[in-house]
Amino acid sequence: MNPKFQDAITLFSKTTPYKAFNFFKLISSYYLSNLLAKPIHFGLPSSIAIEPTTSCNLRCPQCPSGLRSFTRSTGMLDQQLFARTIDNIYHHLLYLTFYFQGEP
Repeated sequence: MNPKFQDAITLFSKTTPYKAFNFFKLISSYYLSNLLAKPIHFGLPSSIAIEPTTSCNLRCPQCPSGLRSFTRSTGMLDQQLFARTIDNIYHHLLYLTFYFQGEP
């Protein structure tokens, strides 16, 4: 089976009417903002990226983690903060990326 088709089936199987309505609100606000030439925002994010750690043992020259140049503290994501965040927004999300600049 075509991987793109399989991805579409997986996404469709995870979509609820509430998530679809939220996504419709986001798309509507985008087009309305373009039409009126001013920022308008409806809905909540349908996709987020969570950084589980800012720690990394690599020294990649393009990455703030590898360069040790973060202005925030280095460490692991608090599990209770993660649980609270997901509990508050999972109704809206279609995608969750569990990676950013640290090395999970």
